[in-house]
Amino acid sequence: MTTPTVNRLAAFLEGLATADPATLDALSGTPKTLNCGTYSNLEDPWVAAAFRELQARFARICAGLDFETLMDIARSDLDARAVAKHVAGELRARAAHPGDEPEPPSWEALDATLREHLTTVAHRFLRFETLESRHRDALDFREVGFGSVRDALTYAYFMGVRARDRK
Repeated sequence: MTTPTVNRLAAFLEGLATADPATLDALSGTPKTLNCGTYSNLEDPWVAAAFRELQARFARICAGLDFETLMDIARSDLDARAVAKHVAGELRARAAHPGDEPEPPSWEALDATLREHLTTVAHRFLRFETLESRHRDALDFREVGFGSVRDALTYAYFMGVRARDRK
């Protein structure tokens, strides 16, 4: 599991699991689990509504994937379930040993290029002029929608994955 597409999908699923671990478990399950068995009881409005909701949730998950990854999944060139299983296993292993995660460096310890990239992301998605403290509440604090923060973090994470894959 080392292709860039697999890495992008794994990174996406890891982010998804952070918000909703149960979804990753469902995505890594067997096809029967994912398909809710046979749909023999779709006449029941509860069953039918639950089925439609599952389809909508899977569609929202797919909407977050890039075109190349979706094409690989659609052509069966990429086994998304296997990647989800792998990610779920890695996350369980990490959860079993929480102290093994390294501490991130301070802002000042980051190299200038990385600080510049992060500042660009903050400006593009969050409309921050700078990530340097200006020592004034009116300049250093603002209200930001969670969707903008989510998009900024997702973008920065995937750019980091892409940079890692290029090495």
